[in-house]
Amino acid sequence: MLRRLALTLILILYFGGVALATLPHGGRVAVMFNNPLAEAKVMEKLINAGYNVVDRAQLDRIRRSRAAILALQGKAEAIMKLGRLYRIAYLVKGKAIIGGARENEFGLYTATASLSIQAYRTRNARFLLSKAFSAKAIGYTPSEAKRKALLKAASKAGAYLTGGEYAGAFRGIVKIVLRGVSDYGIVNSVYERVLGFPRAKKVRIVSYGGGQAIIEFLYSGDLRSIARALRSAGLPISVASVQGNVIYVNCY
Repeated sequence: MLRRLALTLILILYFGGVALATLPHGGRVAVMFNNPLAEAKVMEKLINAGYNVVDRAQLDRIRRSRAAILALQGKAEAIMKLGRLYRIAYLVKGKAIIGGARENEFGLYTATASLSIQAYRTRNARFLLSKAFSAKAIGYTPSEAKRKALLKAASKAGAYLTGGEYAGAFRGIVKIVLRGVSDYGIVNSVYERVLGFPRAKKVRIVSYGGGQAIIEFLYSGDLRSIARALRSAGLPISVASVQGNVIYVNCY
């Protein structure tokens, strides 16, 4: 009986979202941490990966609401209310802890920081993922060491949320094949979007004509993150498939 209950609990946790390794796309994301520096770093990572993140000005207004205060405490009803009131699809909340800095024999300072995050889908307050990150850094002053350690921990959290933790998945030349192109403006818009990818280098349009265009670039990372970013770019396109190092995109 106990074994059956344990197995049921494992299945609930797995399919309930705890096993998710990335934050889903498809709606606005609110990032609320107890530390503005860590919060800003994670927001930057999400934006660079193509997520629709609530901007700082609106976030400051939202966090003063009672719904946000209770949502940050993990209250299910408040999480759902937060989503309805402010059109938020996902809530990412986090807590940063910064340890003291210690001086070493070289006159430098070493500090350690940790950051724990939890993510929820606001529609039903479904718990999606939870993970803790830690980092150590060296600085010329205690404050510099603490700041660098916190930013490193936040970078790890951002990479985890966006799938960048598995950045070794691909390295080489990527091609985006745009099909059904009727306007060069679409090609240029996709080109400019690719320029914003942190790991994309030497981006160029290699061909255009006959209703098709090809954009080529060097990339090191998870090709699925590119596909997700293109899907959420708000352009008149749809990602059809990812085959090897080629991403096929239909224009409309």
